[in-house]
Amino acid sequence: FLHAVPRAEFTDVLFPLGHAYWAISDNLSGQNLIDLSGQFEVKPTAKTALVAAYHKFRLASDDDVVYNVAGVPVGAPNSGTNVGDAIDVYGYYAFNSNLDIQTGYSRFWYGEFIDRTAPRDDASQFYVQTSLRY
Repeated sequence: FLHAVPRAEFTDVLFPLGHAYWAISDNLSGQNLIDLSGQFEVKPTAKTALVAAYHKFRLASDDDVVYNVAGVPVGAPNSGTNVGDAIDVYGYYAFNSNLDIQTGYSRFWYGEFIDRTAPRDDASQFYVQTSLRY
């Protein structure tokens, strides 16, 4: 599916679902952010799933800044609108209804806004997690 999520009309993101909306890397809050994204998911078996997602982040308003997941402003106004691009790839396997494992990779390429106002290296992470429900 494809979706665009403009968030400029909100002054506060009260209950952010960072992973669900703004990439697994958790670099951004939804405040003043437009996320153009696409996601592809395939479920080869009832116990497995493979997911790939791409995000293109832009500021909704050039007069504002980007906000990190804690809501702290990053950068300076009027420094461009290209925040960056992210890709997420992960897989899931359910051993049973109580135990599953997920592994994935996330990469975030910072855009002109970050390069001009808060330069840093691009971010990447690899993770493995398990869930035990009882």
